[in-house]
Amino acid sequence: MPERPTVAEVVDLDQRRAALAAVEEQPAARRILTEDEFEDAYRAARAELGLHAGRIGTYVIEAALSSALATVGILPPPPDPEPDQCAAQFANLTGDWHQCAEVPDHDPAGGHSDGEWSWPHGDTYAVPEPDEPAEAQQ
Repeated sequence: MPERPTVAEVVDLDQRRAALAAVEEQPAARRILTEDEFEDAYRAARAELGLHAGRIGTYVIEAALSSALATVGILPPPPDPEPDQCAAQFANLTGDWHQCAEVPDHDPAGGHSDGEWSWPHGDTYAVPEPDEPAEAQQ
């Protein structure tokens, strides 16, 4: 008759399963274009638009290009970080970059937040901040 696992072994196994499930739920890392690659894509989009590109404008073309690329898992290059804030950034599903609003030397172990989104250190995905504190939702 095989030996029964100890409580500690069962708890350890449950923790390992939970960690694996969390890894599987994390979105796959998205490719981030270099500045040169994004400029090449922008020039191609402008060329395709022809005479209409001037009426549409640079900002709208860049935003449309970023959004289109983001839908297939490709991100535009991140902007230069603001110097008075933590340099950690992530891109949302539409390709817009968000920078952590904490002070530059905050402890990254607590994660990052811009007030609207929060994300763990080193990750390229984020979740929206709750509208209300958890205790108020009960």
